[in-house]
Amino acid sequence: MHSIKIAVAATQDHLLPEEYVLTMRRTMLDQCPVSTYKEVARIVKEDLGSTPEELFASFEHTPIASASLAQVTAPSPCEDTCP
Repeated sequence: MHSIKIAVAATQDHLLPEEYVLTMRRTMLDQCPVSTYKEVARIVKEDLGSTPEELFASFEHTPIASASLAQVTAPSPCEDTCP
């Protein structure tokens, strides 16, 4: 529930620097930018050591949703088909 607590912190001016609070208020609710697939694939590779195509049987390039601190995709798990 940390993401919820961070979102709540955006309403508490005394908890975070003003720049953070203003940025979160502008972008955390319904105006969240969507990352490109290229950006997502790079982060997956950096964090997990392999590309999404190597880790999942399928990995949608278009997110299902974008929220305050993340975006959601719908990968399919590997059965015996992934390297």
